Amino acid sequence: MSFNFYKWLQEQDDIIKKGVLFICDSLFVDCNFKGYYIEDNNLIGNVLAPQYETLKQYKELNPYTNTEHIRYFFELTKAGIKHVATVLSYERSKDTMQVCLEEQYEYITIENGVVEMTNFEPLTVLIKEKFKL
Repeated sequence: MSFNFYKWLQEQDDIIKKGVLFICDSLFVDCNFKGYYIEDNNLIGNVLAPQYETLKQYKELNPYTNTEHIRYFFELTKAGIKHVATVLSYERSKDTMQVCLEEQYEYITIENGVVEMTNFEPLTVLIKEKFKL
């Protein structure tokens, strides 16, 4: 992971988590952050996700990896039904992210490379469809 991408993620990390939590709270869906899957292009094979609990943990264990993207994992629960949501960010593009709820996804636009809570509004539609709200 380049230093610039790592620094950008550190700056945006909290708001990404809070943005997903805010959307879930507004729909009365329980949301738990489960960890990160950070794509290391030097690894070969299947790796279960999420792999890391913190960005710092990843950086300490993998100081010289060739990382292209990071995926945040969230477990969403309502009335005993669980689904997995993810937020995907690519190092090469700080102006676009992808929010996914299992097989459904939406792209979100990030203005000036700064993530805001309102960026996660497309997740509302995905949650409503998945949980039939």
